[in-house]
Amino acid sequence: MDDNALQRSIVGNSRAVVVNKNGKWGFADNGYSKVCQLDIVVCKPADLRRRDVSISAGFSDSPFGRSFVAWNERGIFMLSFVDMADADYFGKFQADYDKCRIARYDDRARVLIDNVFALNPEERLTLCLSGTPFQVEVWKALSTIPFGEVVSYGDVAKVAGNENAVRAAASAVGSNPVGFLIPCHRVIRSNGELGQFGWGAARKAGMLEWEMKMKAGF
Repeated sequence: MDDNALQRSIVGNSRAVVVNKNGKWGFADNGYSKVCQLDIVVCKPADLRRRDVSISAGFSDSPFGRSFVAWNERGIFMLSFVDMADADYFGKFQADYDKCRIARYDDRARVLIDNVFALNPEERLTLCLSGTPFQVEVWKALSTIPFGEVVSYGDVAKVAGNENAVRAAASAVGSNPVGFLIPCHRVIRSNGELGQFGWGAARKAGMLEWEMKMKAGF
C-alpha cells in the first residue's frame, strides 16, 4: 500500500474515538485484545543514571528492523529502532549512561522483542518512565490508544489533561523513549497526514499498515 492509499485508509477507517470516562477524557476501547498488557511505574530522570543502577540491554531483529531494548530492576525504559551498527549504537548508549553498570544480553533482548511483536495478551510488561509530569501523562495517554487506530496531537493533549497544550503534547510524543509499546506512531496530524517519526516516516507507515492488517485478521 503506498503512502497516499495508507493515509486514506487510516483517515477513513482507523480514527480512535475520544470519550468521557467518569469525568476524564480517554480513548474508546476497540475490543482488540491481542496485545501485551502494560504496567507503568514512574521514576525520576536522575534515578536512571545513578552509579548504583544496573542496566541490562540488547539487540534483536523485529518486524520493523533492528531493535534495541534496555531495562533495569523496575522495568523497560527504552525501546528503539537502530539504523547503525550495533557496536556503534551500544557505544553511544554506554556514553549516555556512563555512571551505570551496563551488561549486554542479546538473548534476553530477543525474547522481550519477540514477545512485544507476538502480540501475546498473556505477556505482561512493566515500563519504567522518566520525564516531566506532563511528559509522563502524555506517554500514559499514548499507551491507551487502541491497537490499529490513530489519534491527533490534540486528542493526546486532551486525554493527557490539558487540551490547550497541543504543542507541548507533540514535543512529548516526539521524545517518547519506549517505541511501539508507547505507541507514538499512532499519532498523526489533524489533517490526516501521517507526519514525522523519530525512527523514520517509512517505519511509521509500516507500523500503521502492519497493525491495520493484524487488526483485520490478515
